[in-house]
Amino acid sequence: MVVGAGLALWVTGRGDDRAPAALPSVAPNSGTAPPPSAVRPTGEPLRLVRGGRVVDGLHVGFPRSTAGAVSAAVEFWTQLGSTLDPDRARSIARRIAVRSWKTAGEELAAGTVSTRRQLALPAAGDVPPGTSVSLGPVAYQLRDPGEDRVTVLVLAYLITTTPTVGTQSRIGVFPAPLRWDDGDWRIERAQGRSDYRGLQAQPGSPEAVAAGWLDFVS
Repeated sequence: MVVGAGLALWVTGRGDDRAPAALPSVAPNSGTAPPPSAVRPTGEPLRLVRGGRVVDGLHVGFPRSTAGAVSAAVEFWTQLGSTLDPDRARSIARRIAVRSWKTAGEELAAGTVSTRRQLALPAAGDVPPGTSVSLGPVAYQLRDPGEDRVTVLVLAYLITTTPTVGTQSRIGVFPAPLRWDDGDWRIERAQGRSDYRGLQAQPGSPEAVAAGWLDFVS
């Protein structure tokens, strides 16, 4: 299931045996997932923070901290993964992509179009009544944290509903490669190819804990 071209991700679900998302721009390969970051929050779950402002229904302006980066990743993927409107994806891209990613709008819109096609929907225009897609993050991990960059992996449910198939739920790993840019955390285009299939696990399960997933609270 495609959600955002240019952002490598993996989704698995009922009847889909650890299937890779078919990304038109960057596809994962069969390599080994990077080891979990040595920098890990301990004790209570991480408390998410709100962005400093809301622009076009999107929270932006997150603080330059671990909580700010994770909160940005959760917000960005929730928004990207919960729309079937390519124009909405372009609008989101304008707000969240680093300034140097000039093609972000078209690439993220292409991911939305591909999602529609995989749901047997027309590439453009209105979708049939009762059709929806919703992404709900539930846990996170960090990769390569630094002062200006960090990749936040988001474990989330991706729920799709169509009149013909009904409702299906999948579990996915959604990477957000973030860079501090123009006073905010922004997504940059995925560099290289990482395979995160080994991190897929039922949220809250012993397997999820063993895979390194960390809880957060709103």
